Amino acid sequence: MGFLKKSGIALIAIAGGAAAYDLGTFDRAAWQADYADIKRGMARHYGNLDWVRHERKLDLVALDQRTTERLDSARSHVEAYLALKDFAGAFGDPHVKLALGRDAVSTASASAVDEPADPPAGADCAAAGYGDEDHGFAPHFAAIPGWRSLGDGHFPAAIANGTGFVRIASFSEQNYAAACARAFKPGIGHRALQLATRVELQKDLAAAIAKLKAAGAKRVVVDLTGNGGGSEWDVEAATLFTDRTMRRPEPLLADASCDRMGLWKGERPGCNVFKSEGEITTLKGAGNWSGPLWVLTAPSTASAAEEFLGWLKDNGAARQVGTRTMGAGCGYIDGGRPVVLAAAPLTLRFPNCARYTAAGRNEIDGWAPDAPLPSPESGGEAAWGAKLLALTGG
Repeated sequence: MGFLKKSGIALIAIAGGAAAYDLGTFDRAAWQADYADIKRGMARHYGNLDWVRHERKLDLVALDQRTTERLDSARSHVEAYLALKDFAGAFGDPHVKLALGRDAVSTASASAVDEPADPPAGADCAAAGYGDEDHGFAPHFAAIPGWRSLGDGHFPAAIANGTGFVRIASFSEQNYAAACARAFKPGIGHRALQLATRVELQKDLAAAIAKLKAAGAKRVVVDLTGNGGGSEWDVEAATLFTDRTMRRPEPLLADASCDRMGLWKGERPGCNVFKSEGEITTLKGAGNWSGPLWVLTAPSTASAAEEFLGWLKDNGAARQVGTRTMGAGCGYIDGGRPVVLAAAPLTLRFPNCARYTAAGRNEIDGWAPDAPLPSPESGGEAAWGAKLLALTGG
């Protein structure tokens, strides 16, 4: 018997065994119970639920009926999983996701003695989960007329016709291994390492801005294309690009005081999903840059990157060029309130907060540019670069 034939038989046997396991271990009642927990958790802790229902006109009753029917008729883990995956996708919220694995959920019985306030980060940055990604500008930036690089590193900088460019590829400290290496000390805690790395990144970003000023930049474009977010470090980073005092509503925490399960039946909820009205946070700009500022965005600009933009744009410190952002909005405060499934090793995550713009719009709608500029098509890089300079005053 040939190798390919033997391999084919083996694959069929494996597939058959997996199918038999799926059917043999499937517990429809467990999936239905998990779905009930999901609805209960989202009704009380999903920060964007009311917005999606009112503004996007998502029919929660119809969605619930479809999902319930699919679970009631499901005959395998795969069918049940697909029903819940489609349920999560119906919200059009990048932070609502059904993920493989069971997230750890804190409980009231957790002991402070057993769980250190800041557990050790590990033996080094790699052990702590720090690595590197490509921080550079996309290749088409080199086609901008007069483009001249001012250096690479964590925050590459360049100048073209008086317009300075600086790229922030990520707002996650864990994507900057070299900064972590400078901050690392034996025995340092996980959170302490994150904050110490953030201090190093602020120094690096300030140095990149200084390069732009020294090169004679009259205006600056912050490139956030491809920046999918990260941590709350984005707020500190935003202060480097203005000398203004900025004000913005804090994210609203979703922690309803009542049972809101009636939403899935079309009933009006008895209380607001948010624990309280948002307070106003005030930030004083550090003023490393105080001149004209633009933020370049793309559909891949999301989450913390949208918050960075929001601070500057809502306070008149920056204008936006490019395309509408993803609309990920607020994420998971203190880890969120995920629902861990019992029927399968899965976790349904959803944001337990919401951020609103000065105009009262939920950030999950994304930020629309002041100066629209689509990404360049192949062969059109030079025209794209010339238009970017023209739109931003270069």
